[in-house]
Amino acid sequence: LSIIEQNVEVIRKAVGDDGAVLEHHSNVVDEEEGDEAGGRDGQNGAALRRRLLAENWDAPIIVTTTVQFFDALFSNRPKKARRLHRIARSVVIFDEAQTFPAGFIEPICAMLQQLAAEPYRTSFLFCTATQPALTVDVGGNDGRRPRGPLITAPITELAPDVPRLFAALRRVEYAWPQAGETATPEELATSMHDAGRALAVVNTKEQARVLFRALRALEPDALHLSTRMCGAHRLEVLDVVRRRLDDRAPCLLVATQLIEAGVDVDFPAVWRALGPLDSIAQAAGRCNREGRLDGTGRVNVFRTWDGKRPGGAYRHGTELTDEILKGSGGAPEMHEPGTFRDYFQRFYTVQSLDDRAIQAKRQALDFPEVAEHFKIIDEDTTPVLVPWRGGGDILNRLLTHPEAKIGPADFRRMQRFVVGLYARELERAEEAGLVLELPSGVHVFTGDYNEALGLVLPGDYSED
Repeated sequence: LSIIEQNVEVIRKAVGDDGAVLEHHSNVVDEEEGDEAGGRDGQNGAALRRRLLAENWDAPIIVTTTVQFFDALFSNRPKKARRLHRIARSVVIFDEAQTFPAGFIEPICAMLQQLAAEPYRTSFLFCTATQPALTVDVGGNDGRRPRGPLITAPITELAPDVPRLFAALRRVEYAWPQAGETATPEELATSMHDAGRALAVVNTKEQARVLFRALRALEPDALHLSTRMCGAHRLEVLDVVRRRLDDRAPCLLVATQLIEAGVDVDFPAVWRALGPLDSIAQAAGRCNREGRLDGTGRVNVFRTWDGKRPGGAYRHGTELTDEILKGSGGAPEMHEPGTFRDYFQRFYTVQSLDDRAIQAKRQALDFPEVAEHFKIIDEDTTPVLVPWRGGGDILNRLLTHPEAKIGPADFRRMQRFVVGLYARELERAEEAGLVLELPSGVHVFTGDYNEALGLVLPGDYSED
């Protein structure tokens, strides 16, 4: 959302007409509640117009999220279906198309192919450096999906001579770990410190905290970025990072995968924990991004000291990357586009592409079940308001007046200052008496919110 808010201003400036661009996501409008004044009748003119435009996507250019877009297509609610006429005969641009969730990619591709045909005639543009293998022969190892391409309609490559472009834009070299080789936090911290300006991307929040502690021992001004920090906090850290990089000042940053898609930073050296091959390539996009180095940047891939990684599709992708390393002598050709086509083709055979049988429900015309089960973002985290900057002011008002009514505008302001906690994390916080649920349903965090690490739970590694 933070990236969208920055990009939409660039689009408005480019088209020269503020009214031509409609920004629609959860930070801008809450279509369920209406205006902050409380309902349709009490709305002022600008707020009512904004809500109606969002309901119908009634503008030449819509800037929205993947979640909002597919929610309109797979929903069974009339309010969201009002946007469908705007999708027909339009051009839809997906940025970072490789981030389509693997467990939903089969119904997503089926829907896109349906919209590309008559009578809708929608055009789709996929933007990514690691193009998913949507038109090659794939199948599922669970027996539920027959072999064949995910999209049978032709996809036109817009870039001329892709292999030549890959070679011409070669800005980094990769260093891969040897079989069985792992890196300790202290070794990584020393290597990054020697580089002066370096980014490390790890697989878990715990790894980020551990490596950050090792970095702080060598460089007190090292920085940390993870989803334990609220959105406003992460934006502030990225601003600091960009200023230091622009000034060619020392800048050491450890982050989770959140930095890989769409975040515009340019480090001369990057360290990336072994993960899915496309994620490694995306991390490489933060290295020598602007081509300012005399030579090439360096991307150092390493195996973590604890071997931990997220489950599901991420785990499958990491295991497949490890298999490729062993089979290719430790050096896959990352500057050859066919490498990623082959990777995704193999990945799609080991990963379920329709986890919740959405296609069967669509074919049965069971649209309530489709809407119920098509959730790109699983609601398995609870948003918790944290006491950082403006969030602290909101939190104090809520604790002082816990019975006060909270309107849509209040919720939108809070979104910049919330951290999502998984069930086990929320349980740890509640057991320690650090999370309170107010009568309004808002959860507030009353524990330690660290200026470097964000929300800290009992038992977490800290910078101390």
